[in-house]
Formats: sequence, C-alpha cells, structure tokens
Amino acid sequence: MWTVVYIAVGKEKAESFKQLLHAEGILADLRSAGNGTAGNAMFEVVVPASEAEEAHTILMQNLAR
Repeated sequence: MWTVVYIAVGKEKAESFKQLLHAEGILADLRSAGNGTAGNAMFEVVVPASEAEEAHTILMQNLAR
C-alpha cells in the first residue's frame, strides 16, 4: 500500500522530492492531487507504507534547510 508523505505544489518541486527519496534508497512515486494550472498543480509524493516514516523524516530535514 502506498502512503502520502507530502503534497507538493508544482510538478518540478514534486519531482525534486521524488529524486531526493530515490537518492536515499526509498521507492517513491507521484500522483496528481487535483486540478490546477501548470505552475500550481498539486502532486502527492507517495511511498510504500513501510517506508513512510523514514521518507517523511528525510523530507522534513530537507525542507528545514
């Protein structure tokens, strides 16, 4: 089962989070999270439920920078 660990505004930002998680060895994917224009469309960053806590920690550490 996939778990949402972050909702990003814009595909570019979502892709950067996905790549960050991949670099840390965590399987991640993106799902559209509703309608929006090209620059402000929302995307869910999803990971396997078993990796959700670790993924969330990685994302939060990188958002704090």
